[in-house]
Amino acid sequence: MEDLIGKVLLVVRGESYEAGIERITAHPADSRSPWHQEDRLDVWLTFERGQGKYPGSTLGFGVTLPVKDSTHYYKPDELLRLIKPAAERELEKIQVKHDEDHAHAQAMDKRQGELNVLVSQLTNSLKEIP
Repeated sequence: MEDLIGKVLLVVRGESYEAGIERITAHPADSRSPWHQEDRLDVWLTFERGQGKYPGSTLGFGVTLPVKDSTHYYKPDELLRLIKPAAERELEKIQVKHDEDHAHAQAMDKRQGELNVLVSQLTNSLKEIP
């Protein structure tokens, strides 16, 4: 994890993950956007390798933080105290979604197998008709 601007230790579901803070970008409020009514900071976190129990698991994700105000800046420890819980919440959401997606894929694979057996039986029964 080279060229990082910082690191933060995340604890999610009893597991510890060291995330690198890759970048922080600032975005002004946009009256034309229903999603961005306030100034915000977007923080992108990355991992050296996928975090999670499934192939292709999370390599990075972003969190959004409020801007303190336009004349005062966050101190480094203050910023880390904001990033950590936001990142832990987001990583847990990602892990829950991965679990749900994995369970769904397993159910679909099982059902596909059942349907393949049905098609095989139908095909064989049609071959038996003179």
